[in-house]
Amino acid sequence: MANCSKIILGLFLIIFAILCWVLGIIMYLILGLILGFLILSFGYYIIFSWFIPGISKWVNYLTEYQSSQTLIKRIYYIFFCNFFLAIPLLATVLYILNPSKVVVNTQLGLSTIDIGVIVALAIIPGLLLILRLLSNPTRRGIIWKVHNFTIMIIKSQYTGSLPVNNQTPPEIRKLKDDISSFYSTLIFGTLLYIVIQFCADYFINGSYSQFLSRYTPSFPLIVIICYIVAYLATLILVVIVGELILDYCEPIDKK
Repeated sequence: MANCSKIILGLFLIIFAILCWVLGIIMYLILGLILGFLILSFGYYIIFSWFIPGISKWVNYLTEYQSSQTLIKRIYYIFFCNFFLAIPLLATVLYILNPSKVVVNTQLGLSTIDIGVIVALAIIPGLLLILRLLSNPTRRGIIWKVHNFTIMIIKSQYTGSLPVNNQTPPEIRKLKDDISSFYSTLIFGTLLYIVIQFCADYFINGSYSQFLSRYTPSFPLIVIICYIVAYLATLILVVIVGELILDYCEPIDKK
């Protein structure tokens, strides 16, 4: 009887030790997951708490016409603002094109990401010009007509209510807020998806190689330099043309 009690007690202690070991492993995994979740959560917060105010500030700056500045100074500040906004916009356009896998066009000798970079660099100056011109309604318009037939509206004339006591009309304020929130949301949402995809690729593949290969162009260095120089020259010309248009058409809401 005594030997049977010892055997039962021994089995109980073994089972208890195994349960403690299993529970210890489970708690270790849970604590590891909690730590990982906390790192990711605070990482997202730190990244976007820096990005969101900065991007919002740059976008809002483009929606305001600084009449107190000279044309040269305004061109300088707008170009500076566009230059930094172009970085998240580049990521946005590339993600929208979504090159899920690298495919090479044999006729052009370009991969999907190469084509995506070319398209992004080509349209980003236009996106920034749209933001600048549409968010600043003007007293005059620029319309190209041939025999009273409208060919192109370069800048339409604002026909709503005018400022009273230097107060921005509600229609213009709403227009500025709508355009600003659209661009900001487009950039923020895309950056969030890119970060999530970055983490997902790491957990799936155990490395960042697939993510990096998806968004790394295969151009030679000299070609990349040529594209960057051409893009910067285009951006400068677009900024100059945009500011000349606003200067001529006279924005209604001035700061």
